[in-house]
Parts: sequence; structure tokens; C-alpha cells
Amino acid sequence: MSLALFAKTLRDYRMFIVGGCALLGVFMVVFLFAISSFPMEQTRVWMEVPWIKSLMTALMGSDISGTFNAGGMAAFAFTHPVVLAIVIGVAFTLGSGALVGEVDRGTMDLLASFPISRTRIYVSVSTALIVCGPLMCMSLWIGAWVGRELTGTEEIRLDQMALVAAHFFCVYVFLCGLALGVSAMCSRRGVALVICLGVVLYAFTVNVLSAFWPAIQGLSYSSFFRYYAPLKIMQEQSWQWGSILTLFLGGAILWLAGLLVFRVRDFPST
Repeated sequence: MSLALFAKTLRDYRMFIVGGCALLGVFMVVFLFAISSFPMEQTRVWMEVPWIKSLMTALMGSDISGTFNAGGMAAFAFTHPVVLAIVIGVAFTLGSGALVGEVDRGTMDLLASFPISRTRIYVSVSTALIVCGPLMCMSLWIGAWVGRELTGTEEIRLDQMALVAAHFFCVYVFLCGLALGVSAMCSRRGVALVICLGVVLYAFTVNVLSAFWPAIQGLSYSSFFRYYAPLKIMQEQSWQWGSILTLFLGGAILWLAGLLVFRVRDFPST
């Protein structure tokens, strides 16, 4: 790995990374304030509506009926569309910008001509991207801690929040593998982003529709969202090793495929 390229990648995207972490922390605090102000009895009635119940079960990976309280609702923050959008935005922007972005600008051939192997370039960028994961997960946990202290909601357990945040990092690792693998194979940043977002849209759509349409439940195994169930993690209070292995293995395969292509491909200068 090249420490210089690693530092350069973080430096080039530092404002984006810091901004993403700050937004995640602020959102968690606001979200906990919101759920603490909701009348739980009234909200519990909404959750008995079949389509709402099915949707929440698909998003949270488990039936919320038995654990409908502030702690259970706090788990939803880790799969909220706003949180996913921020994390996906950071992963795809940095992953594509540091690889296919250089190709798109016609500067990758210059970078590849430096006395540094393509493998080291790829690994350096990958390490910079992975390092951002713990920062964002920690931001979510800190936001949960601050929100819990400000709202006085004792039902929210920080040890459970930490466990969910750790599993969320596994999802981030998969997204990094996707972003880097696709970016290493493309010559245009726009194309790489469309492909990555298409995969996420497919995974989200299949995961949600499988809760309403039993005929496509078999397809849900191809969605990475199936292997991330924040509410189930909180209920069982244990590591979901099968899901962790699946996410890490999927990310590693995509990352390795990108590395193999990146090492041998030609880089256009324009």
C-alpha cells in the first residue's frame, strides 16, 4: 500500500467524509427526538395495518410487533432511507472518484506510470474507502448516545446500538466492494455510478416486494439487504455470523474481480 496515495485520497474527499459523518450523527439525534415525541399507542395501531407491518418487517428484518418501543424503533434508524443514502453516497462517490474518476478525466495513465504498481494503487484507494466505514458507524452510535441522553429514553440500549452499528459496517464493506469492483472495470464515472445504484435499487426493490409477493421470495436471497436485519440483531443480541460472512464474501469477490481487471486493463488518455 502507498501511504501517500492513501493520504491523498482521504485529503481529496475529506469535506465529503466529514460532512457525511456529521449528517449521520445529526440525523440520529433528530430521529430519536422524533420517536420519543410520537404517541406509542397511536403508532402501534398504525403498525397493525397489514401493508405497513409488512413494509417495516422487510426494512428491519423482523416483525416489530413484539418489540414495539423506543428501542425497537431506534433500530429503524440504521436502515432509514436517509442513512442509507448518505452512506451509499460516500461509498460510491469516493470509490468511483478515486478510480474511474481518474480514468474519466484522462489522468489515470499518468498515475499508473508512477513507480507504484497498479495493485498498490487499488489497495491504497480501497483502504482509504474502508477506513471511512468505522467513522460513519461511530457517528451513528454517538448520535444514538447523544439522542438518548437528551431525550432520557432509557429503552434505548447503547450496547445494542453498537452491535447494530457493527453489522452495518458489514453492509458498508459490501458497498465498498461493489463500488471499487465496478469502478475498476468502467471507463466513465457516470456509467459506474448508474450500475452501482442499479444494483442497490434492485436489492431494495426485491427485498421490499418479497414481503408482499411470495412468488419472488426466492429472489430475496440475491439482495444484500436480506443479510442485514437490525431489529433481529437487537432482539437476539448476538452476532449474525451467517449474514456477516455473506456480506464480506460478496464484497471480497467484487473487490477481487475489480483488482484483476484493474491490473491488466488499458487506460485511455482522453
